[in-house]
Amino acid sequence: MTESILNDLAPVLTNLPNHAGFLNRLPAFEKVFNPEVMRERFQRLLFEPGQTRYTVESCKPGKAIFRPGDICPMQFVLQVRDSATGQIFPVVINARLAPEVELAHAYRRKYLDPLVPSIARRAEFLPFQVPLGVIDDLSLVYSVYPLDGEIPTLLDATNPNQMVQIFNRHIPEAQSGDITIDGFQLEPAHYGRYQRAVIRYRLQGHSRNGRPKELVVYGKVDSSGLGATTVQVIQALRDTFGREKSSYSFRIPQVLAYLPDLDLLVMEAVQGSPLIADLLEARVNGNNLPEKRDLELEGFIKNSAHIAAAFHSSGLKLGRIRTFEVEISHLQEILGPVQKITPEIGIHLADWLDQAIQAGSEVPAFPLTFSHGDFTYTQLIFSGEEAGLVDFDTVCQAEPALDLGQFLAYQRLTIQKEQPPQAPFPPEATEELCELFLSTYIQESRGWIPDEQQLRARVRVYELLSLMRLVIHAWQKLKGARLHAAIAVLEGRIECLKQAI
Repeated sequence: MTESILNDLAPVLTNLPNHAGFLNRLPAFEKVFNPEVMRERFQRLLFEPGQTRYTVESCKPGKAIFRPGDICPMQFVLQVRDSATGQIFPVVINARLAPEVELAHAYRRKYLDPLVPSIARRAEFLPFQVPLGVIDDLSLVYSVYPLDGEIPTLLDATNPNQMVQIFNRHIPEAQSGDITIDGFQLEPAHYGRYQRAVIRYRLQGHSRNGRPKELVVYGKVDSSGLGATTVQVIQALRDTFGREKSSYSFRIPQVLAYLPDLDLLVMEAVQGSPLIADLLEARVNGNNLPEKRDLELEGFIKNSAHIAAAFHSSGLKLGRIRTFEVEISHLQEILGPVQKITPEIGIHLADWLDQAIQAGSEVPAFPLTFSHGDFTYTQLIFSGEEAGLVDFDTVCQAEPALDLGQFLAYQRLTIQKEQPPQAPFPPEATEELCELFLSTYIQESRGWIPDEQQLRARVRVYELLSLMRLVIHAWQKLKGARLHAAIAVLEGRIECLKQAI
């Protein structure tokens, strides 16, 4: 059944930005997703005609987020060659694609023009003759990173002179005199959503005896104003899950500073990396790893379940309320544009959502508990036997099944995306990894989960809701391949739901 639906949808998924539904609203989609067309455009726009120093070698369009009736944010990553040095350096272009050119100019006047005085004499803008503008025939307004109309304080958060002073005042090692910070290198750690950016600062300085010293910290610039709330959440988490206060401890990053004028939250770096993704990819693709390294995957999945159980049993009362009804209402809202613009996809999603609602109505809900709200392996950091958790913007009060279903949905989607065509990953192996996570959680939570079968039934339903979100988000981001994989997993889980009833 899955194969027939995906075959029917193949023409839509193969080139999603050029679907008639999108082109009717944003006709320039066809051109802005053409790498060569946009490479030539940015060559002419960013650099003076006739100059020979800078050449745009390539242009990669991406990170679009379709917002019906509004401007569509997207990015272009350019590779620019500097003939004076022989080096190639990346340039990130923020762009907003509008349905009409007047809206593009209005966006520039309202959000970008007020920032122009702040870029004077900034070194990163010196190569460009015009670091922001509007391409009239495409109704596209563009600006060079870190000039971003929806995150205006990103300019200040990346200003070397300003931030060096801030770091020397707020970083504990600088306050104690262990390091004097002289400068830093910037790395966009996460820069895709249109109101938020995460920056990795590689601080460079010297110690008391003059020796070079480096330090890494992270900054999150959030124009939605969540920073102050996140500070409270992180402090509560550190108080609750410190080594001496919890039976299962894990690292929570320390807040080093919150600067409301910059919408900037500065945090320490949690040692380690999100290893589950790499190990899962290696397992699915049959890459031969040393036995000890390969077995780490099971250990990290178990640790993830322990962290989820610790979260849910903490008793913390932070975050907004996310009941089953709230989740359904949100899905119905974001499903509407899919049904209007690509009805061939929307009809299946609406039917699957109805089935999930029906299944959810037949199983009693659990009491709400403190939950992460976006519990995936990408938020879990491992270093040796130590685990850490990051990104707390989504903490909430929800059923335990919200986090559990989210984790399983992402794990299944990753396995589906990484499937080698010649030797697919066995379905029973997928089930073993998913069952390992859920059974570990159940074992850890026996003291307060009264009914295992009830929990499993709620997790099946919430997993469907998470997969629905993944499908719709892939659609919003115009990612046909990811959309294909998410639909395949979602329909498979719908079939399992039918068998379980």
